[in-house]
Amino acid sequence: MIQSEYPRIHSLETSYWWYRGLHELVEAVLREKSLLHGKRLRILDAGCGTGRMMQVAAAYGHVHGLDCSREAVAFCRKNGLNNARCQDLNEWTPLEQTFDVILSLDVLYHAAVSSDSDVIRAFHFALRPRGLCIVNLPAFPILFRNHDLAVHTKRRYRRKPAIRLFEESGFTVQRVTYRLPQLFAVILLKKALQSICGQKEESDLRQLPGWLNSLLLGLVRLENRMILSGQTMPFGSSLFLVAQKQDQGVDPATTSWIKTS
Repeated sequence: MIQSEYPRIHSLETSYWWYRGLHELVEAVLREKSLLHGKRLRILDAGCGTGRMMQVAAAYGHVHGLDCSREAVAFCRKNGLNNARCQDLNEWTPLEQTFDVILSLDVLYHAAVSSDSDVIRAFHFALRPRGLCIVNLPAFPILFRNHDLAVHTKRRYRRKPAIRLFEESGFTVQRVTYRLPQLFAVILLKKALQSICGQKEESDLRQLPGWLNSLLLGLVRLENRMILSGQTMPFGSSLFLVAQKQDQGVDPATTSWIKTS
């Protein structure tokens, strides 16, 4: 990722609609898992960035963070997140059965990840039996645009290949759905305009007027409620997936809303 993105992410991720909507969705899964698990969870944020998801997840257990960027880890430390450390996931050798939940939000797509399947297998190895892996991924190769060049996107995902990727690593996929369908047409239009105007590589992340940020957050919260009730979206700009390590049966903590579609 372009290094100038990290200060921007750090300044916006507590308020920007995209981050808040995703973090609230992940938090709902963590809350359910924590309540039915009956004790505090051991959580890893693999690709923790500047640390906001770690802060949110801390309400549900002991959280550790990994990120390959020293600048990102420095922002975590600035926020008091001393369990964050610099680690390249390509070279990560986790201890077996260490975590109850692994989060990896918009990480596996990145050009710095040599093999997403190898990293997913490492997640499986590091999870305890019946542990959860929660990921968010950029969706649909057709949406690849200047933003992807700026944030070093290597791959965008479709639903069925993503399911297969996790199943081949030993997981059972409990929930998978596209997110943010309202952005799909907007991004396609923006991509077409960029190809005509020849705009430079730059991230879509920028400060929005308060009213627009609130409107978009309201829409994504409505979508979150639909996802948590078991509905799925047929398309969108992101793909949200929850997978379980099924070595020792089905975890009751995942059966209330997380189900195979």
